[in-house]
Amino acid sequence: MHPSSRRHRWIPLFAIALPLMLGLSLALLLTQAASATPAPQDREPVTPHHIDANVPVGAGSYTDQLPAGRQGPSVLACSYQITTTPIIVEPTRPATPTTASGFQGPVQTNDWWSSIVWKANNNYNPATKACDLNRWSEGLFPHPWALNIQSNPPGNVDTTQMRMGYSNYFNIPDDIYQGTYRTYQRPFLPNFTLSFKDAGGNYIYAEDTKLVRYSDWDVTALSDDGQGHSWETTMLHGSPYVFIQTDNIERIELRLQGISTATFPSLQPVPGVAGFTQYFQSDPNTGMTPNPVTQHFGFFTTGGGRVNNDSGDWRVFSVQGLPASGYVAIALLPDLDPTTLEFYRQRAYALPVNTQVDWRYDPAASQVTTDFNVTTQLVDNAAGNLNETLQSLYRHQWLNLSAPSMASLTPFTYSSVAGEMKVVNSNRFSTTLTYHGIVNALPSVAGGDPVYSATLESYLASASTATPAIDSYFNGKDMARLAELARIAGTANLPVLRTKFITALKPVLEDWLTYSGPSDDRLLYRDDTWGTMIPYPTGYDADLLLNDHHFHFGYWIMAAAALADADPNWGASDQYGGMVELLIKDVANWDRSDPTFPFLRFFDPYAGHSWANGAANAGAGNNQESSSEAINFAVGLIQWGEVTGNDTIRDLGVYLYTTETNAVQQYWFDVDEAIIPHTETADGRTYPWKFTTIVWGNMGNTKTYFGASAACSAGINVLPVTGGSLYLGQDRDHVKTIYDQVAATYDAFICWQPAANTANPQPPVTGGDNWAPFFWQYLAFNDPVSAAGMFTDTIPYLNNVDSGTSPAQVYYWLENMKALGSQATWIVADDPLAAAFVRYNGGLLTAAAPAFVWTYVVHNHDDQEKIVTFSNGVQVTAPANDTTIVTDVHGNIRFLPMISR
Repeated sequence: MHPSSRRHRWIPLFAIALPLMLGLSLALLLTQAASATPAPQDREPVTPHHIDANVPVGAGSYTDQLPAGRQGPSVLACSYQITTTPIIVEPTRPATPTTASGFQGPVQTNDWWSSIVWKANNNYNPATKACDLNRWSEGLFPHPWALNIQSNPPGNVDTTQMRMGYSNYFNIPDDIYQGTYRTYQRPFLPNFTLSFKDAGGNYIYAEDTKLVRYSDWDVTALSDDGQGHSWETTMLHGSPYVFIQTDNIERIELRLQGISTATFPSLQPVPGVAGFTQYFQSDPNTGMTPNPVTQHFGFFTTGGGRVNNDSGDWRVFSVQGLPASGYVAIALLPDLDPTTLEFYRQRAYALPVNTQVDWRYDPAASQVTTDFNVTTQLVDNAAGNLNETLQSLYRHQWLNLSAPSMASLTPFTYSSVAGEMKVVNSNRFSTTLTYHGIVNALPSVAGGDPVYSATLESYLASASTATPAIDSYFNGKDMARLAELARIAGTANLPVLRTKFITALKPVLEDWLTYSGPSDDRLLYRDDTWGTMIPYPTGYDADLLLNDHHFHFGYWIMAAAALADADPNWGASDQYGGMVELLIKDVANWDRSDPTFPFLRFFDPYAGHSWANGAANAGAGNNQESSSEAINFAVGLIQWGEVTGNDTIRDLGVYLYTTETNAVQQYWFDVDEAIIPHTETADGRTYPWKFTTIVWGNMGNTKTYFGASAACSAGINVLPVTGGSLYLGQDRDHVKTIYDQVAATYDAFICWQPAANTANPQPPVTGGDNWAPFFWQYLAFNDPVSAAGMFTDTIPYLNNVDSGTSPAQVYYWLENMKALGSQATWIVADDPLAAAFVRYNGGLLTAAAPAFVWTYVVHNHDDQEKIVTFSNGVQVTAPANDTTIVTDVHGNIRFLPMISR
């Protein structure tokens, strides 16, 4: 949308070539010719289908036919290896969503439960010499629960159909790089398994598991034997319950696992209800801590079902006597006090049928309010049953509960890989988070120094405009580098150099956003089956598994915002804005009424962060490595929304940015030291790292997919360093802690892949990349003066265009952070592109030696002047289409020259 108050004036930077005009005219004629034909239901009206597979969107286009030689979402190849070359038994093939009859899409991917709908793992079975496609699920972690759905051929000795457990313990497995352990985990050791029987006492074996329905943080899966027996399992993030609805099943058998003792049924106040305590003990050699642990469970049935032990084996219990359409809720109980069991029983019959998140960005208060709502259906209206549920909140949620929701907190808690979870007794709760603001680029406040100005201009003049990378990720980094250089040149009032970078960037991004036929070597393909946009050539399985689209497209959107800033017409919907919006919707579709993309595909609104893997095809669940690149996507949305006048996209970006930065501070950086276990395990192991590189459903790693050195492991959650990276400095002491850990390693700041299980392997002389520049920029949040003193332009990696950075970017950041000090996070503004900084000068409060210098920065992309108010009362008048910098020494405000667009 383009409200009149935010329309941009035309600022021509590019000459329009005649071929382009002819191309646009042809596209217009094609669009007009197609307008008489109704658009297909699975496509937006602005993107009609064409026989040449070229679907125009404004001045851009994509293809809806898979290019020759390319692959989309897939079942992975099945192979075995007896030599260095794997033998392919079944090649990679297209994946089809596994959905139940009546399912209404779009299909969701990149969620914690996506292995239910996407069967990607196809493993070779040496015993049968055949390939076994996992038709059920991989690891599912709807904390505090852990479970997976599985089956075996009929008649198998193992009748298990589901494994369930509570991991209120941790261990440190054999994962050693450079002499330190690199993984902590909450291993999924099932407390019990479930098997199902029909009325004749026969075990039931599910053929597969299908997606029935889902909403924002819940899912329902169907397991069916193909002979009239089935059950649906409903799971939610944060729910202490797992809900099972059965069809023609008489009995559910529960078998205790581990070295266990149990009292059962220790409490059975009413028919069909039972609670028991399990003392779960694992092998002492595994290092589980604590070991043993105590866990409590409750079972709640309807329709005359009963829970007892009639097998003669104290380890086997049954939920039996289920009617044709049965219901069982299994609860993870915080204790086994009779009042607790009754409290959970009253809410066990409220079946969740929908979960929904809504958000509101209030610029005046610089706050984001997020509402979480579970809709429940009472399946048994017996006296005392309540149509309300319980929700256990992650740390980033309960730390930021809105005042009215605080009243719903109970004394109950759970343990999880994401820290302590606190239970609210309500279907609804809200959180309120402060948005601390970002800037397009740091202000050029060091510009008064002629040496700085000359040095910066020299670096900008010599900065390469090359974009040699081929794939969508690294070429995205190439484009983002040019965009950042353009922003720096603009902020430093060097318009000729700014134009240089914009001119180099424009054709590269337009090439990606325009499909030119079968020979096109940079294109976007729309896969209607999975509702996604796939770039080719791609990398990191962004095609086969839909991995990392938010990383790739985050760089693209940052580049697009720079182009639209230079030329507002470029970002219009009838130019390239429509294609950019498709990229945004692929990652984070905010419009529930748009069925062409799933809602918030990559972002998990309950977990508060993104997941990077499309199929979640791992036993440890889903994962995300580069939290900073996920946040970079949100930064791009804020910038794109502001420069195009689209408040909906801007507010989406603010919501994603504010939520994910809060989650990242907790689960990746562990700023409160409440997530990573630093207690020595039972087998004497310790986890020394103060940060996590990859967050999984049940574990954390301090290593990357491409290198395990400390520099890789920390740096991937820092880069790229831009005006959207200010959140990294919110805990300055923790910045120093992480920096010092990396600096203390023998190969400090070299990103490379050491061999596993070796103490100090030396990096090859010509191997590895020196990531020191990223760490100088990171250290600048804690000690900008020292960081600026470390700068040198002699590091080869810094001068490599594939690095995503350059001497100009790093020098500019360090010198201006030295002049700014640090962001004053306690001061916020009523505008999304504004921030306050403070520098301590030392000395007394005199005019000659001010103790503090305050700097206020505002980027105004509107065509009208506006007044931006900071929370300390300072008001900045920001002229139209300008960056305004204001300094305040002892309350005497001094305006610096305006920066020309």
